[in-house]
Amino acid sequence: MVPPMVDLGQLANDVAANVAFLLLPTGLWLFLYLWIWERPQEAAAAGFDRRTFWLLVAGGIAGTLADIPILWWTGDVLAVNIGGGLLPIAISLWLIYRSLPGPGLATLQRFLLLFGATTAALFAVVVLAPAAWLPWLVTGGAALVAAAAFVSVDSTSPWRGVALLTGLSLLGLDLAFLTSVTVPSAGIESMFPLYLIAPLLLGAIPAVVAPRYLGTARIVSVPIAFASMTFGVLTGADVLHQPPLYGKGAGILAIGGAGVQDLVYLSGLFAVVVAWTATWAIERRQRGTADPVPSKPALSGEPIALAVRHVQEGRTELAIAASQAAVRSAVEEARRLRALPVSGAGEDPWSGLPVPGWARTDAANLEAFGRVPPRSSRDGIRALLTARELVTVARQVTQPVFATVRARTTAFLLDLAIVTAPALAVFAIIVWTATGGPLVLLNNIPLVTATLAYPALAYLYFALFETFTGTTPGKRILGLVVVDRALQRPGPSTALVRNTPLILPLAAIALVLADLLLFVRFHTTSAPGDLSVVNVGLSNALLAGSIICALTGAATLLALAITGGRGRVGDVWAGTRVLRRSWIIPAGGSPAPRPARAQSATSGS
Repeated sequence: MVPPMVDLGQLANDVAANVAFLLLPTGLWLFLYLWIWERPQEAAAAGFDRRTFWLLVAGGIAGTLADIPILWWTGDVLAVNIGGGLLPIAISLWLIYRSLPGPGLATLQRFLLLFGATTAALFAVVVLAPAAWLPWLVTGGAALVAAAAFVSVDSTSPWRGVALLTGLSLLGLDLAFLTSVTVPSAGIESMFPLYLIAPLLLGAIPAVVAPRYLGTARIVSVPIAFASMTFGVLTGADVLHQPPLYGKGAGILAIGGAGVQDLVYLSGLFAVVVAWTATWAIERRQRGTADPVPSKPALSGEPIALAVRHVQEGRTELAIAASQAAVRSAVEEARRLRALPVSGAGEDPWSGLPVPGWARTDAANLEAFGRVPPRSSRDGIRALLTARELVTVARQVTQPVFATVRARTTAFLLDLAIVTAPALAVFAIIVWTATGGPLVLLNNIPLVTATLAYPALAYLYFALFETFTGTTPGKRILGLVVVDRALQRPGPSTALVRNTPLILPLAAIALVLADLLLFVRFHTTSAPGDLSVVNVGLSNALLAGSIICALTGAATLLALAITGGRGRVGDVWAGTRVLRRSWIIPAGGSPAPRPARAQSATSGS
């Protein structure tokens, strides 16, 4: 009998692996979107608000094109990818700080110290010990530290969260190490379905253990699952499996280098899905209801949008209430932007604002209109139309506070010049000092590293300046400042979200710069083949850069048109505004820092 030519089992596994590879990111993004937009209160309680969504999705996609070099090692470059590594790590740190019980900063510091020291010790074991012993040594070392962490705390210790997170992260480290392999020609790989084991366990275990062990709401298991899985894969797969690649000509060894297809990125999100599903199932069983999540309040979200929805659904009373809320919100925002005190009860909220008299009259009529029962569905429409006019008036009186498009563009070009000038010098040094033709230089590790590092470092330039000073050098020269909706300096996550759309055009600029310098050096070469390579490379770079910049510019113009010139795409995502410093900040001052983290005995948030 002739044996079968096709292994059906292997074929089925390969098909499933390819389907998972293609659909897993999209499926996880869809879950995040539905969860965050349909259950905003529950998602926010877990630390996953809309800013987190944009960081993980938009930031993950764009950040795949950017790497931050860390150090050189025997000819190779160790780096971290923005989308597949830095952003999941940053979000994990924020979730630990926000969600675990106890003092947030101290909790984060203790976890990093304990987990970091353990990882460093295991890294030394991987480098020094025989390969045959590594599975046993890594497993034993991780288990020993996890057990010691649990034993060292009692039922009243404020560091029980650190012990739980450390134990789960070390479990993730061990599973990621055991299910991953080092392939010298390809990097670090994990086979399907083995890479699903760790997120399944680290998603389910916190949902069962966390409420009883920590005394918190069960939803806290979601951020614990994400953080522990991210750190587990980061160390167990990337860090501990990298040493065999050192010195082998691998080029750039980037943590999370596969971007949104990397396990550092995907495993945490998959653990979130498992943790939420387990939480939902457990609470459904305990409560005996199909949906343990309370319904959204009637007035959540943007009031005008809610008013429109209520009018369409025939809910006249809710439409009137939403219209009133929209006007109150717009007026109070106008008062804050124009540095006026918040109006008290019984006071005219429009006092001090340069508005026509009919606006005050219509506002008073709208408030009075809501105190009597509506007579027909037309009342809801009338309230909505009145609210739209009043909101427009309130927005118009604050227009002088906002930076103009010209000022913002000039400030951006100044900042772009500041970050591009040193990058151009580095590119030029690499191109003119490297040996070989253009084909060799296109694969030159320093040049490739510089091309990937430029968008990453420029992105951090904008984000870090706005986080710590509320502005950038270019904006400071133009007298501009970035604030959130409360007129405070944007926090780290807000600044990262705001500048995420810049990564794509920055990557395009890096590509054009590198190819342009190659063209300048080799355009006079006598070798037709070299000239052809240079011309084709520059043409492709210019075409790709033009398309990316055109799409980015179109999205910016669309956002400015929608917001009345108040914000580009990043501002819409992050809820930030760019204002004239002289309107809201005393001379020489800075935007108000964000308030300190409030402590909670149960959730730590």
